[in-house]
Amino acid sequence: MSSETATTGSLPGLFGLHVLVIEDDEDARQLLAEVFQFAGATVTACRDAYVGLGNLDERRPDVIVCDLALPRMDGLAFLRALRGHPDPKTRRTPMIAVTAYYELYSPNELRAMGCDAYMAKPLNLDRICAAVAKLGFLAARHREKYKASP
Repeated sequence: MSSETATTGSLPGLFGLHVLVIEDDEDARQLLAEVFQFAGATVTACRDAYVGLGNLDERRPDVIVCDLALPRMDGLAFLRALRGHPDPKTRRTPMIAVTAYYELYSPNELRAMGCDAYMAKPLNLDRICAAVAKLGFLAARHREKYKASP
């Protein structure tokens, strides 16, 4: 839990959203899952990117929160796999990248690769919940627009 900071008690509602959390640190993964669930989201939490990729087809998330420094497959490789996914709906799933190694990653490069938001650890839980809410709302609007188009 040392990688996250306390909240101010003003978490935005995440009701109706499914959040996929990919984080190798067990305490951080559990804390994020609990905070998102407390805010109303359904959460799938994975310890590595390969398991996360398997969850893309099984239970399509509305938003993905992914650590960049992961064993086996790092967060950048996961992002490339996500943006190259054969299903266009899955390919457009918003992703928030998080890392304690912020000096290694350029926010501009991450955006160019298709990352929707980027946050350095220690995370502010209010901010990450607000980002999940915003991206989840935008994704839901896009899905509704997609359904309505002929």
